[in-house]
Parts: sequence; structure tokens; C-alpha cells
Amino acid sequence: MHNNEHAGRIADRMARSVMGRYEQKEFRWHYEDGLILQSIYKLGQRHGRQDYRDLAHRKMDAIIRGDGSIANYREEDYNLDQVNPGKLLFDLYQDTGGDKYRQALERLREQLRN
Repeated sequence: MHNNEHAGRIADRMARSVMGRYEQKEFRWHYEDGLILQSIYKLGQRHGRQDYRDLAHRKMDAIIRGDGSIANYREEDYNLDQVNPGKLLFDLYQDTGGDKYRQALERLREQLRN
């Protein structure tokens, strides 16, 4: 077995374990949840696992409103850690063309300008 195959299997087992816990967990807009969801999504892209991508998509959809506003995100906090989950929005927008993802990205961009 090649090292890449072995690493892929380990990553897959870890992702399934995390997904089992995350499926029941309410997604919060903060650094840790964003990092985990982005990692699961990227692993799904790399290994052709739509179920991984779907989990990340569902969790983001639960917090990104139709107008691009983000539940529980407070712009007035000016906390860069709170911008990190937005990196996944680039992939979701590219994959779906969903306008709410573009709008959310624009909101975060404005946050960085201030």
C-alpha cells in the first residue's frame, strides 16, 4: 500500500468519526467548526465523497440566510477568527452558484475592509 493510500484511509476514518458527531451538532460560526467543515468538504472533493460535501453544505445552509447574512455573526466584534469559516463559502459558491454565498462573502470582505 502506498503512503498516499494509507493516509487517505486514515483521513477517511477520521472524517467519518467527526461527521458522526457533527451530524447531530448545531453548527456555530466560529473558527473550529469552520475549520472542521472546510476540511471535511475538501476531503470530499479530493476523494469523490459527495456525502462529505453534503454535510458541510447542510451545516452552512443552516446558518447562511437567503440574503447572505450569517446567523450569530457579529460584525461589530471585529474578530478575524470569525472570518475563517467564510473560506468554505468560496467552494460552495463555485459549486452551486448560490447567490447567498456570494452575498455572505461580500459581507465578510466588507468586514475585512473596516
